[in-house]
Amino acid sequence: MRTARLLMAVIAVGCLSASPLWAQVSKTGPDFLDGNERQIPLGFVENGGQLDPAARFFGRFAGLTAFFTDTSFVLKGRQRVLPGEDAPAGVNLFLRFENTDEQVRLLGRDAQPGKVNFLKGNDPAGWVTGLRTFATLRYVGLYEGIDMAVYDRGGRMEYDLLLSPGADPARVSIRCEGGEGLSIDEDGALLIRTAIGTLRQDRPRTFSVDPSGQRVEVDCRYVILDSGDRRRFGFEVSGWSRDEDALVIDPVLNFTTFLGGTDSDGLSAIAVGPDDSLYVAGHTLSVDLPTTAGAFDESFNGSGAGADDAFVARLGNHGTVLEYATFLGGTDGQTFLGEFASAIFVDASGAAYVAGTTTASDFPTTVGALSSSRSGPQDGFVLKLSEPGDALIYSTYLGGSNAENVNGLAVDADGQAHLAGDTSSFDFPVSANAFDASLIGPGPFDGFVAVLDASGASLIYGSYFGGTANDFCLDIAVDGVSGAASVTGKTSSTDFPVSAGAFSSTSAGGQDLFAVKVDPLLPAPDFSTYLGGANLDTGNAVAIDETGAVYVTGGVRSSDFPVTPGTFDETHNGGSDAFVTKISPSGLGLVYSTYLGGSANGFYPEQGNGLALGEAGQLLIAGQTDSNNFPTAGSGVDSSLGGLLDAFFTKLAADGESLIYSTHLGGAALDFGKAVAMDSTGAAVMVGQTSSGDLATSAGVIQESFGGGFSDAFVADFQVCEGAWRQYGEDCLGSGGIAPRLAGLGCPEGGNTIQVKLSNGLGGATGFLLIGSDQLTGYSHLCRFEVFPLLVMLPIVLDGSGPGDGDVSLSFDLPASLGTGVLYLQAALFDAGAAANLSSTRALALGLGTQP
Repeated sequence: MRTARLLMAVIAVGCLSASPLWAQVSKTGPDFLDGNERQIPLGFVENGGQLDPAARFFGRFAGLTAFFTDTSFVLKGRQRVLPGEDAPAGVNLFLRFENTDEQVRLLGRDAQPGKVNFLKGNDPAGWVTGLRTFATLRYVGLYEGIDMAVYDRGGRMEYDLLLSPGADPARVSIRCEGGEGLSIDEDGALLIRTAIGTLRQDRPRTFSVDPSGQRVEVDCRYVILDSGDRRRFGFEVSGWSRDEDALVIDPVLNFTTFLGGTDSDGLSAIAVGPDDSLYVAGHTLSVDLPTTAGAFDESFNGSGAGADDAFVARLGNHGTVLEYATFLGGTDGQTFLGEFASAIFVDASGAAYVAGTTTASDFPTTVGALSSSRSGPQDGFVLKLSEPGDALIYSTYLGGSNAENVNGLAVDADGQAHLAGDTSSFDFPVSANAFDASLIGPGPFDGFVAVLDASGASLIYGSYFGGTANDFCLDIAVDGVSGAASVTGKTSSTDFPVSAGAFSSTSAGGQDLFAVKVDPLLPAPDFSTYLGGANLDTGNAVAIDETGAVYVTGGVRSSDFPVTPGTFDETHNGGSDAFVTKISPSGLGLVYSTYLGGSANGFYPEQGNGLALGEAGQLLIAGQTDSNNFPTAGSGVDSSLGGLLDAFFTKLAADGESLIYSTHLGGAALDFGKAVAMDSTGAAVMVGQTSSGDLATSAGVIQESFGGGFSDAFVADFQVCEGAWRQYGEDCLGSGGIAPRLAGLGCPEGGNTIQVKLSNGLGGATGFLLIGSDQLTGYSHLCRFEVFPLLVMLPIVLDGSGPGDGDVSLSFDLPASLGTGVLYLQAALFDAGAAANLSSTRALALGLGTQP
């Protein structure tokens, strides 16, 4: 799992643990580094006389200096301090390999083309030039049958212990000097205490490799080798055929980074490129935002107090390389407005489409674009940026004589940009095939949908969407199969245009959200429906799958918001809740709808802001919460509120009935999760904005510390669970005609903790949790049982009293060595008020590291 937090004007990228050597500072301690300057990774540089002779190589990795001798690492760091504070404390941490073989050799491998020169002083006789650099170091013969590879991965140092068949991992003994002692926490992580903080080294992933080359994950844990000063550690490995298989102790690296300047910065959008690089877009007031040489615009343009520039950046190698960063803006933006990028999309070539809002009259546009001049005091903009980030392929204004905001962007297979926003212009550009060609008052704002051709030169479709009050289109997504677009937003209009037979044709309260599916080739939407309760409800983000089903998230204050039975949370929790709703492809009904929230009712509303489709119909949600009891699930998550407001990341099961993973992400101030995307490996990446100076970042990223101003942007990377839960079968009712319910929480993979929760049962009833290795087609007596053959029957006793009040939760620690597979669970209760004195839940398929 990777996390991040946000509170000032920087970009932060996910954070978590690292390898057994390259360690992240615990979030309760100060940062472990040497300076805060940004470094260009050089790999490992040989010692040509510029260092102590004992050091054979050295490297700089995200501010940390590492020296390598024949039998040790030396890590040099110092504590970061704020300007005006005392000089920082320093630590030299020695990790010595004890009792090594005499013939151990330290070699540089994979020579890099560049050379390094040290020109110290004005006497050339003291200069050291032409030093070779290497991508990898190899300790050969560290112990009998044991080598070690150390390598530079995108500016971070990692290493692998490589054991040949027959080698003994118990021979590895590492003595830590310069620290204050070692300990192992409940998660199996090794903690090295130093004078400037605690270094956390997560339990390493370890693989056996058989003669055919097949890798199988095995269990490996740290062991403290002395009980006195507790400064020596090693490894204990089980489940490995030592005489037949090789062994690789391989670290798992995650990341968190800031990206920003000394004023306020924020991110609102993210997209994943074809090579899994991360494209992010947002706004900045920082004249020193880090840009890259050759980028389209390397200089800040904003004028007047608070006139932002938009910016776009591409991050590679898991957040450790800034591949490009460019400003986007004009010079005469209005005070406190300027430019804001709200949405980004990346095509198969790596070109980035960006949309947002500008008040500048000289925003950069291209010849032949739809509109090269601003039409009113505030227009939308849409542009396409080249793959290297050095040129505009097209750029255009979009608007009428009053004010516009472009809030959402999606691009179809033909390269046509689909846009959603709001306008108060009576002359907003509409097309001949518009669904609605005029602004409807007296409400000053209508939503709009527009489609530009692939060149950005002409309007294929443009239409208002709204009633007589205020209406706002806030997000848009495109169906890759049919080309239809789904749109969500909010409306105060009681006459918002809805389609015949839609799920809801009337407004339920003061402000409803809406969902629309529109095909630009058709004269009317495929469907348009209200969705809401009696209070204020908003749709902030939308997605559409290959079947045409539409997914929406946002924030709802209505206790009567439409939810469906059996979903994760059917009850409003207080104040504003986030929610997730899946609408059928026809728009006639809800596939599922659930609340997602805690009980707080603070100034900042709890809501979902970003949405992305995961694998097999699962959903990824990014948002914000002010609740200390926001629902969390999974191993190693942050379950408490860090400040006034935290970002959150949640992964919802495909049926909407359980959380696979859910966590807070934040520091001591304000943190907002704005958008989320998934890369080709299944990792989820969230972006947002933070005012928290104590946001924990991981080593080796582009920017480890808060840049300044009120807020920074952040990027956070999360490991997405490969396991899943699936409900199937039928209910068997208990007392009061209420069906007991079985649900799973957490990520079902080896090394994690999961929870099985039974609810809606008869309070005080006893029964069994049935766990089996297969599923029947259904054995039916008066209740239908689905699990056979049985592996175990666990006795259970329900808390509570009365029909529907009984519940019980069971937690299970899954061994790290556990392989993939599926288990089947069902609960049976002895219930005098049920048929034949028995009731049962539906069955629950538990996919261990796989989809059930």
